[in-house]
Amino acid sequence: MKQQTPRPVLFVVDDDEGVVRAMTDDLRRRFGQDFEIAGETRAADGLAALHELAAAREPVALLIVDDKMPEMPGVNFLAQVPE
Repeated sequence: MKQQTPRPVLFVVDDDEGVVRAMTDDLRRRFGQDFEIAGETRAADGLAALHELAAAREPVALLIVDDKMPEMPGVNFLAQVPE
Protein backbone atom coordinates (compact mmCIF):
# COMPACT_ATOMS: atom_id res chain seq x y z
CA MET A 1 0.00 0.00 0.00
CA LYS A 2 1.41 3.38 -1.03
CA GLN A 3 1.79 5.91 1.79
CA GLN A 4 0.04 9.19 1.04
CA THR A 5 2.24 12.26 1.15
CA PRO A 6 0.74 15.16 3.14
CA ARG A 7 -0.33 18.16 1.12
CA PRO A 8 1.92 21.21 1.64
CA VAL A 9 0.53 23.97 3.85
CA LEU A 10 -0.10 27.60 2.94
CA PHE A 11 0.03 29.48 6.26
CA VAL A 12 -1.18 33.02 7.08
CA VAL A 13 -0.35 35.00 10.25
CA ASP A 14 -1.89 38.42 10.85
CA ASP A 15 -3.23 40.08 14.00
CA ASP A 16 -6.37 41.16 12.09
CA GLU A 17 -8.85 38.28 12.16
CA GLY A 18 -10.66 39.66 9.11
CA VAL A 19 -7.45 39.61 7.08
CA VAL A 20 -6.68 36.02 8.12
CA ARG A 21 -10.21 34.93 7.27
CA ALA A 22 -10.22 36.69 3.88
CA MET A 23 -6.79 35.40 2.91
CA THR A 24 -7.41 31.81 3.99
CA ASP A 25 -10.80 31.82 2.23
CA ASP A 26 -9.22 33.12 -0.99
CA LEU A 27 -6.33 30.68 -0.78
CA ARG A 28 -8.70 27.78 -0.06
CA ARG A 29 -10.89 28.67 -3.08
CA ARG A 30 -7.92 28.85 -5.43
CA PHE A 31 -5.50 26.27 -4.01
CA GLY A 32 -7.56 24.12 -1.62
CA GLN A 33 -7.41 21.00 -3.76
CA ASP A 34 -3.62 20.96 -3.76
CA PHE A 35 -2.71 22.55 -0.41
CA GLU A 36 -3.80 22.62 3.20
CA ILE A 37 -4.68 26.18 4.25
CA ALA A 38 -4.12 27.43 7.81
CA GLY A 39 -3.99 30.73 9.63
CA GLU A 40 -3.50 32.28 13.05
CA THR A 41 -4.12 35.72 14.53
CA ARG A 42 -1.39 35.61 17.17
CA ALA A 43 2.33 35.23 16.49
CA ALA A 44 2.75 32.78 19.40
CA ASP A 45 -0.08 30.58 18.09
CA GLY A 46 1.38 30.71 14.59
CA LEU A 47 4.80 29.63 15.83
CA ALA A 48 3.28 26.83 17.90
CA ALA A 49 1.33 25.56 14.88
CA LEU A 50 4.42 25.72 12.66
CA HIS A 51 6.47 23.81 15.24
CA GLU A 52 3.75 21.12 15.30
CA LEU A 53 3.80 20.91 11.51
CA ALA A 54 7.60 20.60 11.54
CA ALA A 55 7.46 17.88 14.20
CA ALA A 56 4.93 15.99 12.07
CA ARG A 57 7.20 16.52 9.04
CA GLU A 58 4.40 18.27 7.18
CA PRO A 59 5.78 20.64 4.52
CA VAL A 60 4.96 24.34 4.58
CA ALA A 61 5.02 25.75 1.06
CA LEU A 62 4.25 29.39 1.82
CA LEU A 63 4.16 31.75 4.81
CA ILE A 64 2.27 35.04 4.56
CA VAL A 65 3.13 37.08 7.65
CA ASP A 66 2.05 40.56 8.75
CA ASP A 67 5.12 42.70 9.34
CA LYS A 68 3.50 44.88 12.02
CA MET A 69 1.97 42.53 14.58
CA PRO A 70 1.66 43.73 18.20
CA GLU A 71 3.50 40.69 19.60
CA MET A 72 6.51 40.92 17.27
CA PRO A 73 7.50 42.21 13.86
CA GLY A 74 7.04 39.76 11.00
CA VAL A 75 10.79 39.53 10.41
CA ASN A 76 11.29 38.36 14.03
CA PHE A 77 8.47 35.84 13.55
CA LEU A 78 10.13 34.46 10.43
CA ALA A 79 13.47 34.17 12.25
CA GLN A 80 11.81 31.80 14.75
CA VAL A 81 10.08 29.53 12.22
CA PRO A 82 11.50 25.99 12.27
CA GLU A 83 13.21 24.83 9.10
